[in-house]
Amino acid sequence: MKKINIHSITSVLENYLRKPHAVVLLIMFVFLLTMVLSFMRDATSDETGYLLETKIISAALSQKTWIGNYATGLHGFLFKIPPAVLFLIFKPSVSLATWFNIALGLMSLYIYYRFLKNNFGYRALALAGVFLLVTCFEFLRSMPTFLREIPSLFALLLFLESFYSKRSRIIQGLCLVLLLDAKEYVFFIVVCAHIMWMLINTLISTWENRTLLLKNLLDLFKSLLVIYIPSTLFIVLMLTTSLIPVNMFNAALFGLVEKGHEWSRNQFTTLPATTNSMSETSKTIQPPNIAASVSNYIFNDRNNFITVTFSDKLDPIINTLTQYTAKLLYPRTLSFISIPKILVFPAFFTSILCFLIWIKDKRKLYSFLPILLWTYLLAYLLRISHGRYLFPIAPVVILFFLIYVTKISKEPRKYYITLAFTSIMALLGLYFEESYLLEKAILNFAVILLLIIHPVVQKYRSVLSNYSASAIFLSIGFSTAASALMFTFTLGQASNYLKWGPNRECKQIIERLRDSKTLWINDNGCNLLLHFYRNDLSYEPEWNWDLKEAVPKKKLLRIYDNPNIYSFYWETPAKLRKQVETSKIDTVAIVVSTKKGYDFSMQYKLEELYNIDWLRSEGQMVLKNKSLYIFKVTD
Repeated sequence: MKKINIHSITSVLENYLRKPHAVVLLIMFVFLLTMVLSFMRDATSDETGYLLETKIISAALSQKTWIGNYATGLHGFLFKIPPAVLFLIFKPSVSLATWFNIALGLMSLYIYYRFLKNNFGYRALALAGVFLLVTCFEFLRSMPTFLREIPSLFALLLFLESFYSKRSRIIQGLCLVLLLDAKEYVFFIVVCAHIMWMLINTLISTWENRTLLLKNLLDLFKSLLVIYIPSTLFIVLMLTTSLIPVNMFNAALFGLVEKGHEWSRNQFTTLPATTNSMSETSKTIQPPNIAASVSNYIFNDRNNFITVTFSDKLDPIINTLTQYTAKLLYPRTLSFISIPKILVFPAFFTSILCFLIWIKDKRKLYSFLPILLWTYLLAYLLRISHGRYLFPIAPVVILFFLIYVTKISKEPRKYYITLAFTSIMALLGLYFEESYLLEKAILNFAVILLLIIHPVVQKYRSVLSNYSASAIFLSIGFSTAASALMFTFTLGQASNYLKWGPNRECKQIIERLRDSKTLWINDNGCNLLLHFYRNDLSYEPEWNWDLKEAVPKKKLLRIYDNPNIYSFYWETPAKLRKQVETSKIDTVAIVVSTKKGYDFSMQYKLEELYNIDWLRSEGQMVLKNKSLYIFKVTD
């Protein structure tokens, strides 16, 4: 029997992974998977607003009208223009917007691959990074949607690529404009990290040669000026002219709304920022009771709460520290439904080690990434947040985890100390899990075990070290991908598609009501999508807040005055009648769930509608697990 040469097998595999077509095949697989998922759409919540704004852009462009004064800027408008143009060429469609989002995601993968390959290693390592990003929970969840996570990922990677490729500061500044437009909070975190990085490097240069203090400060000012002129101009034009649509989140952040800085303060209020947001009955750690006169910790597991009590002599700061430490354990913060603890903690500790090495070796560019990671994680921890907000920094987390597995593993002491802390946090986090506890425990134990044996394999079986690292990456990747797909088909978009039909059959509902001039209908879970199909573009530019009168933009704002669909709440037939007369409503419709345990908003009003003498029943339309009841206003 011929002896198998494991060295030759390893060599063949490594040569294959070094070839560029390996990442192309991976991206093609992602394309096919997300395209399949895109046909199981359930556009709800935030993305229905983005879809409606995209349709407003399309309508304005078709009338040769600029969009700057209309409701088109919520979480940006630049990434809404391409699908809006597609709406003009073809017709408005949820699918077109979704496919554009998928295209952005695929481009993001390629940019990330180039970024890793050109700056941090060979193709096999870059491929591993792309694989971990592809299998990230939020990546798979967000790709077949029109949410803003993929545009923010694309813009951040574009900035990092331009930054590490040493492109001109103007190009870097324009990339930051894209990031500002895609997700403003990601932009401001990156800005804080970038300015901090520039200050640190300026201080280091000045410390080495104090005679250059003035020159270094002048260079710093010039660099900041050039890089941030585009984004500063973008914000100024947004709030003072008709050129840039207003993003009300920016206005709220700067306190330019009637409520001032209330929203910003609330985002960083300790109690809401540290609440376990899985559900109302989720296990959580209550704030310590400083008033109690006890000298030790008391852990009480009654009513799903762990109450921690301290001596009244201790500083109340312990309250806050305890709450934020607890937040690190909650599933919506770090887990397989966001980014796993077994990725984040090794990445964090590795970033500290890398920063010290890169500063010592005067690798200034590289030292930016640790600062970016720390700034982002700090903001994520301190503000009201969950896994979706962590997603844009996933490429940086993955990079440092790759370094941890491939480089830090050669320093056993540092490696195992980090792994010990990570294991403790991962195991403590299991206490707060609410579903699939056994499966998650097995996945965590399996990955931890692979991480434990990896340095041993690396030291004594060098031929197998690549397989050991690959096993770690594959186990994490398949775990997060399985979590994403399981969520999609049990609680997420695919589940709702199978339960209610494509986009809850809003298109069919509106088609059935096409003869109505103005109608009232209850919210079946995707209310603004009904506006999208109904071509009701009367969307308010001052979303959620009112601009202060002193803001020049307020006087410029416009709204399409064509309301033809309403979903307001009404208590009595008399109040409904008043609204019907005021809004000239000629049709009242109500969607009622026929699936046990699932109710739509106000569906309990059906019997009441049958008893109103000025409404005439026009029959019903049977849909998937629901029925549409139609009433005509008679006088």
